[in-house]
Amino acid sequence: MRFAVKLGSIGLMLTILPMAALPSAAKTVTLRIVALGASNTAGKGSSVAWPELLQQMLRAKGYDAEVTNAGISGDDLGGELGRLDTAISDGTQLVILDKASSNSIARGVDMNATVLEIRARLKARGIKLIVIPGMHAWANYHIQPDGTHITAQGHAEVAAHLLPLVIAALGKAGQ
Repeated sequence: MRFAVKLGSIGLMLTILPMAALPSAAKTVTLRIVALGASNTAGKGSSVAWPELLQQMLRAKGYDAEVTNAGISGDDLGGELGRLDTAISDGTQLVILDKASSNSIARGVDMNATVLEIRARLKARGIKLIVIPGMHAWANYHIQPDGTHITAQGHAEVAAHLLPLVIAALGKAGQ
């Protein structure tokens, strides 16, 4: 619907368009990231886990990011592989994988073969992967008294370590 109004003797025409006819602003695409892992991803013994901290850091840098925590205490790489399709929804752009090394080693999981299988399945779905090679090292050895789980400071260290890797992995999709 258009309305035209003649203004003054110069014959200037003003056209008023309904709001629906105006082009809409570009919609921001939410970046979907899944943190897949075991108890250190889930945040066992800490009030805030690294996936939530990473999401906060990404948003502070201007990224519209949603980091889903798919960490389950007691899991290992075999379990993570088994729940890959249910834990990683369509539309996910990036998975951050905690190899759950302690659990995987204790259960005899072939970690190299399992990571390769996870990588191949995600690649087939067009999803990028970052593998955390050693949670304790990335947490700067801020470990709880049990010797296995990282502290709140450790979670912050892991998130800070991941931030530039995630930004680089997302590339132009994140801007």
